[in-house]
Amino acid sequence: MSNNGTLNQIVIAKNLMVPMRDGAGLATDIYRPAQNGEPLSGAFPSILCRTPYNKSDLRYVEVGEFFSQRGYVVVIQDLRGRNKSQGMGQYFHTVNPHEGIDGYDTIEWIASRSWSDKKVGMVGSSFAAVTQVAAALERPPHLTAIWPDVTPTNNYFHQAREGGAMQLHMFWALFVHAQDELEIAENPAAQQVVWEGLRNMRNLVKETPWQKGKTPLAVVPRLEQVLFDYYTRGEYDEYWAQKCNNFEAFFPDHADIPGLFSGGWFDPYATAMTDYYTAMTVKNKAPQRLVMGPWSHVGMRGDSTFTGDVDFGASSVWGVAHYFAEQLRYFDQYLKGVEAKVDQLPVDIFVMGGGDGHKTHEGKYFHGGFWRSEQQWPIERSKVANYFLQSNRTLELKPPSEAEGSLTYTFDPTKPDIRYSLRQQAGQTLGQSYLDTVQRTTTPRVEKGFKDRISEAMSATPFAKFRQMFINKYERIEYFSKQLAKQFGDAVLLADQSAIAAALMSDRAAGVAAESFKSGIPVYAKGYTYVDNMGGKVKGLMEILMPLAQKQDPFVYQMYQDYAARRRGVRLDSEGKITPFTRQELSEIPNIEKAFPEFKQVFEDYQRYNEGLVRYMRDTGVIDAKAAQEWMRYGDYVPFYRQLEGESTVGPSIFSAISGVKAPKKLKGGDAPLGEFLETVVRNSRAAIEAGMRNVAANRVVNNFQSLNSPSTGGRMVEKTSEQNKNRPDVVTVRENGKDAYYKVADPLLVQSLQ
Repeated sequence: MSNNGTLNQIVIAKNLMVPMRDGAGLATDIYRPAQNGEPLSGAFPSILCRTPYNKSDLRYVEVGEFFSQRGYVVVIQDLRGRNKSQGMGQYFHTVNPHEGIDGYDTIEWIASRSWSDKKVGMVGSSFAAVTQVAAALERPPHLTAIWPDVTPTNNYFHQAREGGAMQLHMFWALFVHAQDELEIAENPAAQQVVWEGLRNMRNLVKETPWQKGKTPLAVVPRLEQVLFDYYTRGEYDEYWAQKCNNFEAFFPDHADIPGLFSGGWFDPYATAMTDYYTAMTVKNKAPQRLVMGPWSHVGMRGDSTFTGDVDFGASSVWGVAHYFAEQLRYFDQYLKGVEAKVDQLPVDIFVMGGGDGHKTHEGKYFHGGFWRSEQQWPIERSKVANYFLQSNRTLELKPPSEAEGSLTYTFDPTKPDIRYSLRQQAGQTLGQSYLDTVQRTTTPRVEKGFKDRISEAMSATPFAKFRQMFINKYERIEYFSKQLAKQFGDAVLLADQSAIAAALMSDRAAGVAAESFKSGIPVYAKGYTYVDNMGGKVKGLMEILMPLAQKQDPFVYQMYQDYAARRRGVRLDSEGKITPFTRQELSEIPNIEKAFPEFKQVFEDYQRYNEGLVRYMRDTGVIDAKAAQEWMRYGDYVPFYRQLEGESTVGPSIFSAISGVKAPKKLKGGDAPLGEFLETVVRNSRAAIEAGMRNVAANRVVNNFQSLNSPSTGGRMVEKTSEQNKNRPDVVTVRENGKDAYYKVADPLLVQSLQ
């Protein structure tokens, strides 16, 4: 940055070969502050970044431009054997014995230049952070400060093998490093083999055990050998003990310089970064800093508020602009001598949690969190506690007793998803009598995925037929809408009054239902249907049912069905009505909730969703206020799958009248199993939404067209009639405030549309 505070111009020297002690030249780009196309005179501090990923990539160009415009010389270098550098055949992924020495030689070369003030800092993430640690272990005299971000410091424990098992992301990574390997730079066929491997990665992973010479990496034998070292060396041996593999063992040799160590709680190298910081605070006199956020491997430089399925709020975001600004402040302090912020504590950590768990507009769970500064890491006031897995799948401070049994899971190598056997777990926790009751009151489920069941329940034939019929009649509704508009001076009716708009929206009802399942409940207001989560208070149906789907065991639906029926049974018993359960079985509800707390959560979340659905049907005229009140009163009637003898509820009667959904059979207490829970919930919820939108459209048509005189008959286009005429071919039925209303329609095509 110039003396007047404006950004400097820059000049760039490309692919300068910096000599190493063995004569190899490493291709280097140098960004220098300039004026009028010429480098500024004088000496400047330098920022070095060494990378295997092509120094011309935008992410490195941005580093060069940012710091050089602000008074630094920036040096970006291709590693030995990579991109434009010499040393072909000497690159072994991160297992490069020469890496630290090459870093040393580059730093000292920079310090020998006339444009250098002999202070060199290093930046870079991931592999470009590995090169920082490697250089710092060689203690080059002019290395002044480093900022390594998301780096492993022990390949055996952090990168290639975690807990003894090979980290499969390294399998993928070796393909990334092979596709632009210098050995095959002039061999398009070999490059294509690597790229096909990348495209077929999922299947390649499943083809274990791999055989040397038979993987796509065989086109670069050196990197295939690295793969098999990672893959087969399960014991810590002399290979893993190399300095280039285990930086931690050589930390006593590390330069005593300022370091800022940044990482993410969800990064594979989270503990590597915190341990690196801790080791340097013990060893070094120079100040050290730590920054840990709720990020994955690239999250610190990203702009997202979420990692995976969890959102941590706007304060969690750094992004490239903030990242650069913080790096500038850091290097200004240690390379330029700019005064630091007063009373800055050395540790900044993001504490996750505190959110209400609502679904964000991006479909993430809001977990929240906040930044907190600390004096040290690990935090001195923290306490270590041992938690023990219990037979009910909870964690407690006390160890389980032998009498409580054990947990089991089933593993099938052909379907490598480890899952608890819910039937075994439930039997161990709640007893055989519980399993007997579930078997008696529910229908055994076939093995079918959650998404498949949702899709099937969403695509019933009657709805498709209705939509197709309605599409064919749009022209007639639009024609009469235009006739009506003429009475208002040819003005176009607003959407909240237009019959054709309602018809179009009605045809999209399945889409609205799908959005409701994902995001919230349907709401009808001011002529529109939209989906709302009520400020996060109401979940969509998919989210409500997800805790069951995540069990990945069809038996969970039987278990939940049994639980919901028992909840209803408590009410029925208090009213003196027959239930499928004995009072002893009803008294077991608290035990079921303790063993499977998600059942209670699903039940309560569904009640809120159901109440919203009932309000929607009331507001769209499908049911009246009295029926809505009655329906909510029987909110435990989930999912309206069965009406018991002696019980009168509005659910079955309503659903038998709308959208082609059959009414459940009236059954005595326990003489037949319950119907299929998941499909019934989905069908009935969809039916309610589509019925509401259909009814709005039908009411809009009859209300608008009652005032329209028919050119052909000279009479009224639509007029109300009595129930005794309901079977006439020119009479249609709509629901007004939950009651059937009958209208005589003069135009036959319009009759077909409304029917």
